[in-house]
Amino acid sequence: MGLRIHKGYLIALFCLGFTITSTPWALKAENSSNSTILQELDALFLPSELNETLDSISSLSAIISITFPIYPIAEPFLFKEGTTTNDMVGIAAYQTSIYAGTIGLVYFSTELLKNAFHRTRPFPDDSEDPNKSFPSRHTSLSFAAAAFQSIFLSYNEANTDVKRALSASGWGLAVLTGFLRAASGEHFITDVLAGALIGTLIGSAGGILAVL
Repeated sequence: MGLRIHKGYLIALFCLGFTITSTPWALKAENSSNSTILQELDALFLPSELNETLDSISSLSAIISITFPIYPIAEPFLFKEGTTTNDMVGIAAYQTSIYAGTIGLVYFSTELLKNAFHRTRPFPDDSEDPNKSFPSRHTSLSFAAAAFQSIFLSYNEANTDVKRALSASGWGLAVLTGFLRAASGEHFITDVLAGALIGTLIGSAGGILAVL
């Protein structure tokens, strides 16, 4: 069963990787006639001005979503009967380090892309970093956390209703974060979509490593 799940996620990672590598080049030509569809898509979701309230809420939802995977990692210590063993501590430390590395990789990879493409935000005059629109880091972090958690929980023997609800909540928060980043005017919708792909890719890879 585990092997089949591994293969399925590896295929998904390949498809996501292909999409991620092709999307930025299309965005780089956003002012050319070849990217009319992208321009129309961005204009469709673009508000008339920057909404600072929605921007703040999106930051909060991203922070909450990042904390969600802490629960399944710590769950054996919270509910398992008996004495904590060195093996349990070692496994939890390994899983925690993998998750921390996953979030760190998302953060720095999105920073590299932001510096590489210098895409201007929808409302640059109201932003502290007006030339770092692509991709959406908040969205990437939220989707990375959701993907990591879903894979982690799928390998957990006690797949309870609480854990299924936790996984669904993680994805819901990720989608909410992406929606708010676009609805607030902080990002174009294509920034958000690219961020979701990047986060899902790295988060899935981290989740697989954490359960191997």
